[in-house]
Amino acid sequence: EFENCVAFARKVGFADIHVFPYSSRRGTVAGRMPTLPPEVVLDRQKRMSAVKHELVRNYLNKQLGMPTNVLFETQTHGVWCGHSPNYVKVYSKNGAHNEIRLITPTHIYLDGVADDTVK
Repeated sequence: EFENCVAFARKVGFADIHVFPYSSRRGTVAGRMPTLPPEVVLDRQKRMSAVKHELVRNYLNKQLGMPTNVLFETQTHGVWCGHSPNYVKVYSKNGAHNEIRLITPTHIYLDGVADDTVK
């Protein structure tokens, strides 16, 4: 079953996924499932986290070279951070608070993408 989840996540190509071990609670489907040894749970969590990072990186790579409108919200050390319409974090030195600017991301930066003004 776990391998099916991994294959499904890769096939769909999610932009991001939240990885967590389920907790068994009475009255839920998880409560009726067999309990796995902690080392199996930890291994699966690590493996799915690796898939998550792969998926995020793939999604961010698809944003590169594609002009997008960005609503800039915060500035740190001269670099503005905002979000594109598809909720990707975008970094640029050409931002302005609460303004929408057209940005062409050129590379992955921190937890998002950035244009060529940010190294």
